Amino acid sequence: MLQANSVVPGKVDAAIAGVGLDMDTNGILNVNTAELAKGNVTSSSITVDGGSNSTFSNVKLEITPGGDGQVLTTKVDGAGNSTTTWETPSVAGTINSLTLGNNNADQATYNKVTSTVNGVEGIIDLNDAVNTDMLQKESVTAEKVNEDVAGEGLSKNATTGSLDVNFPEVKVELAKGDITSSTITVAGGQESTFSDVQLEITPGNPGEVLTTVPGNGADEPNTVVWTKKTDFFYMPSIMMPTIPSQVALVQNVVENQGVYTVDLYANYQSQFGGGSSIPTVVSHNVVGDAGKLPVIPKENLAFHVTWYDTTVFENVAFTTDGNLTYTIKADADVTVGSFMNIVFVVK
Repeated sequence: MLQANSVVPGKVDAAIAGVGLDMDTNGILNVNTAELAKGNVTSSSITVDGGSNSTFSNVKLEITPGGDGQVLTTKVDGAGNSTTTWETPSVAGTINSLTLGNNNADQATYNKVTSTVNGVEGIIDLNDAVNTDMLQKESVTAEKVNEDVAGEGLSKNATTGSLDVNFPEVKVELAKGDITSSTITVAGGQESTFSDVQLEITPGNPGEVLTTVPGNGADEPNTVVWTKKTDFFYMPSIMMPTIPSQVALVQNVVENQGVYTVDLYANYQSQFGGGSSIPTVVSHNVVGDAGKLPVIPKENLAFHVTWYDTTVFENVAFTTDGNLTYTIKADADVTVGSFMNIVFVVK
């Protein structure tokens, strides 16, 4: 019996070398490459370089180019045999079309481009195809906007294509409040959007003027009322200090090196407007705002000193902002008749 690896060169009979094998003089079996490479690599569409009698060692395959504009086409004959050749395409008889669907009733083709080439149809959906980045500045013009864009309160102008406010409709939608006033006459102010609204000041009584009555802060704002016009009135009475120690007894008065400065308007405003340190006393039949006296704005007043005791006061004058200044004479003899008459004139 043969042991493993017992068949060595020289032990094998030459007849054992079949097709593709040769035995050399040393009894070694070798592949006969000449016997194996019996075929050639050929093609009508592939360029074969070195394919003759080849076993695909170092074979380069490339498609053989056709003529300019030709396409590689496969045809099948009646027997079912396929061939691939370079051919020039023919466009004779080709039917091409491009159609934009714009029928609202046909949602299948609305805003879609249908392309037909040689009887083959393709559809491109244009819905949502244009985004913000694609729109140029001011490219959405009046003719581009569909009338359906005009919602409540708007309508598309048939002539210009612009969007116009539909005032009758807006008036109904927006007019939810009334215009009312105690000093303004409002005609047609009910549920109005200020369309054709006429505002007029409600007239007062003959000789009256509109005057602002100050409130007491956030809880009671200033009000405007008609009051009887007065061309002038006397300054409310205050003590005019004659010695420095009296300054602390009067509001809105300062003394500096013998010169006394009195803010006349501030004292008038304090007394009439209810801001005085001395409580205002009114009659029993006065209620609410009727207990307040109207305060005329300072810019509407002029201040006059019509008389003063010249044996007591001297250097009487007004500053540019309307404050009264004076000094006391060195030999002044202050008596009950030492006073001033100050008149406020309404400009």
